[in-house]
Amino acid sequence: LVVKKEFKRLLYCLDWCNDVFKAFEEMDTEGDRRVSLEEFEKGANEVLGLNLGADDLKEAFESIGTNGGGQILFGEFANYVVKKKLDIVTPPDVADFHFD
Repeated sequence: LVVKKEFKRLLYCLDWCNDVFKAFEEMDTEGDRRVSLEEFEKGANEVLGLNLGADDLKEAFESIGTNGGGQILFGEFANYVVKKKLDIVTPPDVADFHFD
C-alpha cells in the first residue's frame, strides 16, 4: 500500500524505470530483450553517453553481464546504470500520449 507521502517517490521511480527500459530497448536492436556485445558496442556510447573506445566498451560489457551468458539482461543493465550514476532521460514522445 502506498501512502500519500510516498506517492511522489513512487511516480519518480516508475518514470526512472521507464526511461532505463526505453534506453535498454533502444540498444536491443534484435528485440530479444537481451543486449549482445555487438548491440552494446553500436549503441552504448550514444544511448548511455559513455564515450568509450572499443576496448573499454568490451570491458564495460563484460562487467555488466554478470550471469556469464554473453548477453546483458535488463536487470543487469539497470544495476549498471545505478552503479555508474548515469543520467538516463528519454524525451516524451507525443505518440505515447493518447487521451481519446
